[in-house]
Amino acid sequence: MRIWTNANPDGYIYKSPSIYTTMEFLFALCLGLTFSTPFLLGVYIRNARKFPELLRVDRNKPERKAVPTGGGIFLLPAITCILATLLGNFGISLGLAILIAGFIGLIDDIKGTGIWVKVPLMMLPSIPLIVYCVSGNWTVSPPWILAVVPFVFLLPFITSFFSNAFNIISGYDGLSPGIGVVQLGTLASLAFLVNNMVMGSAALLCLLIAGILLLFNWYPSQVFPGNSGTFITGTLVPLLFIYGGFWLSLIILFIPHICEFLFKLRFRGKTEVFGVVDREGFITWRGKPKSIIHFLIGRGRLKEQDITMAFLGLEVLLATLALVLALV
Repeated sequence: MRIWTNANPDGYIYKSPSIYTTMEFLFALCLGLTFSTPFLLGVYIRNARKFPELLRVDRNKPERKAVPTGGGIFLLPAITCILATLLGNFGISLGLAILIAGFIGLIDDIKGTGIWVKVPLMMLPSIPLIVYCVSGNWTVSPPWILAVVPFVFLLPFITSFFSNAFNIISGYDGLSPGIGVVQLGTLASLAFLVNNMVMGSAALLCLLIAGILLLFNWYPSQVFPGNSGTFITGTLVPLLFIYGGFWLSLIILFIPHICEFLFKLRFRGKTEVFGVVDREGFITWRGKPKSIIHFLIGRGRLKEQDITMAFLGLEVLLATLALVLALV
């Protein structure tokens, strides 16, 4: 701790700590940015309607009202500060990665791009992590068949695959932020189980920020996370799991997203998760399923919040399985 000294008339030296050390300042900044996130989202929601390019039709409700999108970009200040403060150089590299992911997502929210454009674009967030890896600070031994390829060559495919896989299961109120909360909660639990307090604390703080977005996105949504929100979460969560060495848990939690990605490949990207909404708000799907969500809504008439709760329940079950296997 930085101290200053002062001599009194008796000749004794008194030592007093400075008001703020660097770490104390950074923690205060993290808390300030975290608690400012709801305020920023509120200001954005009130003013976004002035800009038509920031609005999207809510396709899951009969009234089909316009809702601001791209709210996930407001998670960046607090999350990047938390990562840099708690995880050091890796946190700085990961913070730069999610900054790139967030701004790619924001441009996509405004302009719109196809899935095959997003796949190569989402390799770009891997650049800061490649630099960190090449510097020798991060040595990772991937499991299974992935171990035959140097990790540095895997990073672009990891950031692209997981961010796009996370992105394609979204579009329902509370769904993508809710999944992010479950996954970050699982990561925090795994980290504390192995006594990695720093990783657990970082995951918990990121969970808090994702939870703020979830409150604004819960049914009926005031703001959509947009691709900025899903790309940030889909880049952040897998890389934190990998940094902690929780490869198996990561794959288990992403089983629904992997299945949805396979649907995208099967139909060459020409799929969507939405169904047909009737006047009462029930969502149905008739015909050949083009998403795992279609299997659910094809079984009966469900409302949007029912679909969200079903998928969050599935994610909680997968999280429980991941924790049980970690304890075995």
